[in-house]
Amino acid sequence: MSFCLFTKYLYHIFGDYPTLIILPIFIISALVYLITEREKQTKLTIVTLLYLILSIPLFGFEFNESPRHYIPQSWYDRYGEPKSYVKSIPFEFELPETKELNDKGISLKNQQLYSDAIKVYEKGRKLEPKNLSLLFELSEAHAKINELETAITLLDTAISINPNYPEFYNNRGLLYYKIRKDNEAIEDFELGIKLDSTQSSFYANLAMVYYYQDSFEIACSKIKKAESLGLEITDFKLLREIKEEHCE
Repeated sequence: MSFCLFTKYLYHIFGDYPTLIILPIFIISALVYLITEREKQTKLTIVTLLYLILSIPLFGFEFNESPRHYIPQSWYDRYGEPKSYVKSIPFEFELPETKELNDKGISLKNQQLYSDAIKVYEKGRKLEPKNLSLLFELSEAHAKINELETAITLLDTAISINPNYPEFYNNRGLLYYKIRKDNEAIEDFELGIKLDSTQSSFYANLAMVYYYQDSFEIACSKIKKAESLGLEITDFKLLREIKEEHCE
């Protein structure tokens, strides 16, 4: 159960299927022990109850492809809090087959079938290894299954090919923010602003990073800038809390 809880709470994919076997066995064994054992060991009883409590979040959520989707994302990382800034980008394809694979990957990703989408995107990359759309979509798919270093590397590649898309910096900044590399996140958001200073999401994301650095005054100034560019703060729970608690 220690293995199961570790992998589930930290969103590691390798614990998905062992948990399907270990978890029900543990729950049955724990209930049998708690109900039938007359002379219970104090430490064992406490640990058993604790593990039962910690296993509760593994139930009650919509099943989708694998057990890790049972856990609310906001419990174990900050990546799910902000809304990503993604607009339509005029990516080009050299081959119609590549575009078909890209579109199929997007469809799978929208269905939250991220592993299947990755396989399709990789087929497309064999045809066009430097295609920016495939790199961008593939990075997001890897991020969704918590393979963050891979997602960052893919965006590194995309930026090295064409450094003029602010979306790349925004998404990479969010990934750095998620793994708590705040300085790198700030640098990416600032680079995105240099390319497109009209997007409120860059300032909103900066506000969250500065908040976690306890730079409340700067966070408030970024929120104010984001609102001046049309950000509806009611859509962002964390930003609302920052403004209510720290901003005048």
